[in-house]
Amino acid sequence: MKKYNNLILKKIASKKYWLVITFFIILGISGLCWYFFPDFGLNFFTEMLGAGITIFILNVLIILRIDYENIPLKLAEYKDVSKFIFEYLNFWVDIYKIGFPNDKISKFSDLFSQDAMSKILLKLDFNSDVNDFPLNVLYPQKIHELFIEKIRNIENRGNILLNRYSNSFEPNVFNSIHQLTDSNWHQHLFKMSWLFSNANPQKGLINNLSSELFVKINIKEEDIEAVKSLYNWCCSQFEILKEHDNSIKIPFLKCKFDNLSLI
Repeated sequence: MKKYNNLILKKIASKKYWLVITFFIILGISGLCWYFFPDFGLNFFTEMLGAGITIFILNVLIILRIDYENIPLKLAEYKDVSKFIFEYLNFWVDIYKIGFPNDKISKFSDLFSQDAMSKILLKLDFNSDVNDFPLNVLYPQKIHELFIEKIRNIENRGNILLNRYSNSFEPNVFNSIHQLTDSNWHQHLFKMSWLFSNANPQKGLINNLSSELFVKINIKEEDIEAVKSLYNWCCSQFEILKEHDNSIKIPFLKCKFDNLSLI
């Protein structure tokens, strides 16, 4: 509840600062009137003070009511976004484990940095069977087919979220989902996977394809920040919303970062 109350205070401060500034300007003018015109100024000062306090209290009550009424919407946002980003994280954990089955992932940068992503992609044989690796999940037969499926899924689900919550998402959440949905890096991975999928072994084209094609365009800092932002948002929203619904939980993550939040 403490974190929820702090969020309300920040919201009041950020959205109503103009009201506070205006109030103090008027109060200052009324104070000058009181100084130069004692009879009129005293009445004007007390009227403005009373009106200002009343308006401020009413605005706080309105914000509290609106925020309370939006709790079901915020819960729905959290559940959908957390499912979206944690499935995305788990996909890359699985890809990492294919290339480095004995290595431990302890930091976010072990997965999401330009050096780490190049290392992961260069290690993969994109024409190998996913089922050759002990992931304990049902994936398409070939690794390049897995990439095609997952990138399509990111685009489709991301667009659904953007359309469903276009009027309610916080700007950073909207921008982060849009970044992943419209990522040039994802498009590059999709195109390279499509080449593997459509290569004709009889013409020898498959022999000219290698994992080096996948790192011609590396992950962008904007993509990394988008993943980090959504992960942090889910962690912070969980701490707030669990006060209102004790059935919600942070989705299962196949690795454990050193810190729950990456902020």
